[in-house]
Amino acid sequence: MKIKYKLSEQEFYNINQSLYQEIANRASIYSFLFALLFSLYGLNTSQIILKFEPGVSIWSNTWPRFLFNGVPLVLLGYYLKNSRHSAHFKALLWAIVQPLILVIASFIYVWPLMYNGNLEIYKYFHAANVFVIIFGLTFVAPSRTVTLVHVASYVLLFLSPLLYLVRKDSELLLIVLSDFTGTVIGGCVAGHLTFQLRKKIALMDAHIKSSLKPLLGNMITSAVYNNNLELLDNKSTFGVILSMDLRGYTQFMHNNSKEITGPFMKEYHFLVSTTVGKFNGFIHKTTGDGHLISFGLMDQTENLSDILSIKNEVQDAENNKGKILTEMAIKVFEDLVEQYENLKIKYDVCDELNIGGALAAGHIETQIQGDETFRREVDIGGDTILRSARLEAYTKPLMEKIGIQCSMLILSPELIDNLKTNIDFDYWQVVDKDIAVRDFPAIKKVYYRIWKYKLGRPVRIAS
Repeated sequence: MKIKYKLSEQEFYNINQSLYQEIANRASIYSFLFALLFSLYGLNTSQIILKFEPGVSIWSNTWPRFLFNGVPLVLLGYYLKNSRHSAHFKALLWAIVQPLILVIASFIYVWPLMYNGNLEIYKYFHAANVFVIIFGLTFVAPSRTVTLVHVASYVLLFLSPLLYLVRKDSELLLIVLSDFTGTVIGGCVAGHLTFQLRKKIALMDAHIKSSLKPLLGNMITSAVYNNNLELLDNKSTFGVILSMDLRGYTQFMHNNSKEITGPFMKEYHFLVSTTVGKFNGFIHKTTGDGHLISFGLMDQTENLSDILSIKNEVQDAENNKGKILTEMAIKVFEDLVEQYENLKIKYDVCDELNIGGALAAGHIETQIQGDETFRREVDIGGDTILRSARLEAYTKPLMEKIGIQCSMLILSPELIDNLKTNIDFDYWQVVDKDIAVRDFPAIKKVYYRIWKYKLGRPVRIAS
């Protein structure tokens, strides 16, 4: 059970809640099943009771079992299935109520006849009682706590009165004690082993999910595990895209040995992963020194854009979301630059090796690409991604225009013009003689911020 220590406290709590919910669900099925069996039991036992109680009819033996056993069990099963109370409470309720219903069933002719001296009648019902007890323990497979409550309820409510009734018949007393002891021990062991197996499977499943989330993200992991890939296919979601690349990477690789470039890039990728993850971003693609990162795209949110009555509210919510995500992405870039410059000092990198990045916002499409019999992947596309990529590439000519080699972040115009993001960025006016943004010649004003390493820290430089 060491797997549980690799999970967070919240994940372990969720597993326990899920296990108790499964116990309540099985207890519900058990209750519905025995509601039927108890109701029909009068049809099978009328002839037996007739031997000890003349005048008993099938009807007189059946309707009390239907009314006092079948109906309560149906109500119990319905409650266990549909109630919003905690699963732990529902499991404990079943552990107490189910033995009580067996006691009520015993009061229909059987125990009153035993009290009047007809102890032999119990031998006809003993096997059925044993079956009810052991089936409940093995099928429901409750937790240790619920099992203890269940057994205690049987001892207090069922076994104690029964032992009192058969106390004068040593043979019957021995049968009751030995069979009840064996039934309880066997049922508890079988139920416990089943519960432990379910718990181990749940822990392993949660551990695998937890291991996959850093690689695939919450949404993809959830979609794969729940066999719900349509959650990702042909979906349009509002988000912010950060395209990022190292300016001067090729020259750096040529000028330095693998003993430097290998560890340096490994730590750089680690910095990107931890910094993006800290702000709930998602890395979609890594190509050498380049990264495609999204914010807000892989969150599991409902699409309300088709509801006309709240269309304005949805638009306002998207604008607010865009502002928050933009500020978050800028913070990621800023933190990353600071750590990256310290990394360059650590490896004594003298090359002009800076980070160029660009942010864009809008609706982004996700699709499942590929053949399911070979390999499939989650692909993202749309104008937002292309605009972010082209603006990231524009950091190179813009650095040359400004005349400063530094880390630079460009903001797509919609982040300021449409979302009204209140961020202090400089801007470059693209005129006819300048190089235009590839595929986006309409962009005439490029918003940017630059960082230059100074005195051990990245410091913003005013243009």
